[in-house]
Amino acid sequence: MSGLKAGSGGPDAYGYIWKDSNEPTGPAYAWTEIVGLPGTVQVTGLGDDNAVGQFNIGWDFHYYWSDYNKVKVGSNGWISFANVGNIASCFPTVPTAGGAGDNLVVPFMSDLTFVSNAPANPNIGTIHYWTNSVDSFIVQYTNVPWWQTGTPDWKGSNTFQILLNGQDSSITFYYKDTDAANLATSAGCPNTSFEIGIENLTGNLGLNAASGVGAAVPADSMAIRFYYPAVVTFQVPDASPVWAANSDNAGQFVYTNAAIDLTANLSNVGNAPITNSISITGKVRKHPSPTILYTGTTSLSTGLAAGNDSTVTFPTQLTLTSAGQYFYEVTSANGQDINPSNNVNTVELAAVDNLGGFALLSYCTGGLPDGGISWAGGGIDDGVAVKMVPPGYPMTIDSVSLFILGDDADPTTPLLNGFEIRIYGSDANGNVDLNNLLQTETIQAIDGIEDNWNRIALDSSVTVNSGAVFIAWLQGGSGIQIGREAVGPISRRSYEILSSSWAPYRENTVHEFLIQVASNLPVGIGDRKELPAQVRVYPNPSHGVANIAYQTTEVGDVRFSLHNMMGQEVWTKTHGGVSPGEYSFQMDIDRLAKGVYVLNMETAGQRFTQKVVVE
Repeated sequence: MSGLKAGSGGPDAYGYIWKDSNEPTGPAYAWTEIVGLPGTVQVTGLGDDNAVGQFNIGWDFHYYWSDYNKVKVGSNGWISFANVGNIASCFPTVPTAGGAGDNLVVPFMSDLTFVSNAPANPNIGTIHYWTNSVDSFIVQYTNVPWWQTGTPDWKGSNTFQILLNGQDSSITFYYKDTDAANLATSAGCPNTSFEIGIENLTGNLGLNAASGVGAAVPADSMAIRFYYPAVVTFQVPDASPVWAANSDNAGQFVYTNAAIDLTANLSNVGNAPITNSISITGKVRKHPSPTILYTGTTSLSTGLAAGNDSTVTFPTQLTLTSAGQYFYEVTSANGQDINPSNNVNTVELAAVDNLGGFALLSYCTGGLPDGGISWAGGGIDDGVAVKMVPPGYPMTIDSVSLFILGDDADPTTPLLNGFEIRIYGSDANGNVDLNNLLQTETIQAIDGIEDNWNRIALDSSVTVNSGAVFIAWLQGGSGIQIGREAVGPISRRSYEILSSSWAPYRENTVHEFLIQVASNLPVGIGDRKELPAQVRVYPNPSHGVANIAYQTTEVGDVRFSLHNMMGQEVWTKTHGGVSPGEYSFQMDIDRLAKGVYVLNMETAGQRFTQKVVVE
């Protein structure tokens, strides 16, 4: 049933139980106001449906069979000991294996918000945290409203706390002021609009104290405590490849034809030692082929003590001979491991041709999208971004390509709004540095190509000598989306931007944004010279005939094709055996219907597009 359950519950398989303050042996309501206390920190960067952190607890908190010293804080009333990107409506039932996030502590998971679209009616919700650096850590949500459609886009107010107690490993939720009357049912998910509970790192263990709407919201001056078991009989030897390729466990660019050391980190995330040998296997295949191109094996012959980890390097190096997206899969195996659900970890390797300096950096396949994303009412402070760490330095960015979608019924009409490209540098920790804006390009609606790749040449190139770059797409309003795909390996390098607040994209384990970067990198393996070709159409708009001017730096065939907005090819021409240089010719468009077309130029394995308007 939904609603606030009876005043106690459990145990779960590990031994946790919970009680509320209405139980005779339950916790007393004991609110500790931390706002204004010395050492209290206000959490910034909060928006609607995002998460920030991780923040230092200041000591090791024992949760299930592991110790944690950092938490991620979600705007929707949850914290996690894992680096969870975001959890948004529809909310997962707690606990749920394989849900949007694991390792959760959930006092008030619901559609809360920290933004307002009404300047005269600002949202005053805040989050603060405080630690005594010994055994107490408190996260406090103050005056946080529910999200709603309309203006203002919030309603109500809720104030509650989470207390992590290091003395007994208990977790207590205190509810000072709650607003059950204004909790709305999320469309399509009436039974998971509100959740209270805990969930372990696998999602298989946990307790649910409330689920649903309305009646699920605790009353004012109420407390709920989750008690760590007095005696733990649940023994968990649990070997897991916690990261592969890099400690971010995220997509990595590598050069083709270069020898690559493949690494992985194995950890015993359980509470019991592994005394037997742990075998580790690494495999690589190129998307979309099922053929295994590389297999490496190694082992930890002495096992791993509980809580320990070890980084391994496979003895055989990997060499990729062609550019594209590759799956790098690491698997651990051990006869004592009782949790096989976390024994496989897959990371994307994006191989980059570096032939004479030019390189295309892309985590996506470069094909057509299988969907798109935009934010309702999105302005120039809403969008998405991709983090890219180049395979070498210095890197000079010349252009950015994106797949842009419109949401009107007629793809021949102009986009309803334009968009903006921003390129940011990174800070010393590899995070986006919003104070280091490297370049901005504004694209008007009339200049965007709907339902196609848009190549945006930078007014001035951007050179990066170290760290990461973040390519942000910001929507200029409604009626425009950026393409995404759910095929191929996923980089987990995607971000969502809401009201200028950045957070890892809520679906960054299953979706990739269609964003690519054309750049120059230090010359790597190979001796061919392959620089970007250029194509220009004039006059544009045209009627009768249009002039096409292009240049290439490579000997080979150059193919041109013209497509209508339905993707149909309506004209094609190939120039064979072209030498490096500049050329021009005329295209007869007299027979074409009035409208918008896309001209593709393909040479040396590259494609360049230009919008053509026929009057």
